[in-house]
Amino acid sequence: MHAVSADHLLRVTEPGIQVLKAAGVAATLLPGTAAFLGLRRYAPARAMLAAGLTVALATDCNPGTCMTESMPLILHLACTQMQMSPDEALLAATMGGAAALARAAAVGSLRPGKQADLLILDCPNHLHLPYHVGINPVRTVLARGRVVVEDRHLVIPRPEGA
Repeated sequence: MHAVSADHLLRVTEPGIQVLKAAGVAATLLPGTAAFLGLRRYAPARAMLAAGLTVALATDCNPGTCMTESMPLILHLACTQMQMSPDEALLAATMGGAAALARAAAVGSLRPGKQADLLILDCPNHLHLPYHVGINPVRTVLARGRVVVEDRHLVIPRPEGA
């Protein structure tokens, strides 16, 4: 089918994981949906990572199955319910997400030649993202190399020459 990514994957089997791996399909996991719907089953992230599958994490924010925009909550669920390490979860939320959108060559990591999209967070290190949930740690946002949020306030761009 030439798919770039497959989403949810709550009930994917080991043979299914191998098919995704062979096809180069990124597995986009949405742990917020399992939590929101009260399911006791989450996607088998450990098996996917062990198979070498590219894993992405996302919120799937929508009124039917997951009412959160909080990536720290998603990282928390990935670590506590899917046994991902904080490093694996952060990689899945950045590089994995870019891969799932077929945009890894342009975004998803800080490298020369890539689009400068980044967050500056008010936390001592990345381990606090899945650990300290329920807060917004974002202090500054850069999109395409331009500051769009500074000190938690939207920056209104001034017209050129102003």
